Amino acid sequence: MKHIFPVLFPLFLIALFISACQPTIATRGNMVDVDDVASITIGESNKGDVRKALGSPTTTAPMNDDVWYYIGQTTERFGWRREVVKERKTLTMLFDEDGVLASLTAEDNQGREFTMNKDSTDTAGRELTILQQFFGNLGRFNSDNRDTAFDPTGGNN
Repeated sequence: MKHIFPVLFPLFLIALFISACQPTIATRGNMVDVDDVASITIGESNKGDVRKALGSPTTTAPMNDDVWYYIGQTTERFGWRREVVKERKTLTMLFDEDGVLASLTAEDNQGREFTMNKDSTDTAGRELTILQQFFGNLGRFNSDNRDTAFDPTGGNN
């Protein structure tokens, strides 16, 4: 038994190191199958048919429930290295007012990366300086409420 341990332990370490070199593959979202998309017909398939063939959409347009998006990506990571996008697909479907599929756009975004800024959201409008904000608020206060003090307990002073 004493002679087996020096032989098995290095073999165990080699097997452990080899298995650690395998990539971690992750699929996020809905990677739509090409055969499932082929079962959908523009001008004939309705929302129910599409949902039955592809499942629920990943998201819909914010102001229009007649635009569906199926979005998915496959990534690969080796150990501590950065995650690499191997495949990214976007399928956009537009339905008419009767709920019938009007258009279908498939995009393969492999290789195109975008960065998301988690700290801020870009919005439309002007950026004001501190002085513009300060002087822009002068004269905007309601003169009728100047004599009443704010009481957080809800009572009147």
